[in-house]
Amino acid sequence: MNSGTITPTPITLAQLLLAREQRQTRQAQLLQQYQSTLICLTINMPGEVKLNEDSILLFTQAVSAIESVAKKNKLHILHQQQLPLITGAEAYWVIADKKAKEIKKLLIELEQQHPLGRMWDIDVFNPDTGTALSRSMMSIEPRACLVCQQPAKACARSQQHPLQELLSVIHDKITNYRVQTADKP
Repeated sequence: MNSGTITPTPITLAQLLLAREQRQTRQAQLLQQYQSTLICLTINMPGEVKLNEDSILLFTQAVSAIESVAKKNKLHILHQQQLPLITGAEAYWVIADKKAKEIKKLLIELEQQHPLGRMWDIDVFNPDTGTALSRSMMSIEPRACLVCQQPAKACARSQQHPLQELLSVIHDKITNYRVQTADKP
């Protein structure tokens, strides 16, 4: 995915809700078709512009990191798909040979260790139940807010932080990541 070909375009609430519904349909279809563990990647990008230079960098780094985890752990990928949607990029992997809980643990660890991981939303679906495994199911603390480190869901629900503050924090994290990785061979 190349950020040079994307024009940041605001989306409506109706578009966002339709995209969420279509994502759930894709997830159900992939679970039904393969009867295997499903990974779904989206990006935590607040505001009405979901596909921009920052979100594309977050997405491409997440895809690369997930594929590295899959290779390192010898996960057998049955199906892979990337969708650069105006409502936010999505990626899907159907995995054989491993249990959903094991994969969720690997990906939570990835989210926690990678400098950009907090801005990724990696869901892992159990093929037996068709539902996503939550952090609480894994006895792991909920995600922390990017700004104040309180539970992110509580801050989002109460709109604790202005949109510009959230976008600024995200942009700063991405800028720092670019600087750090530019120094590496």
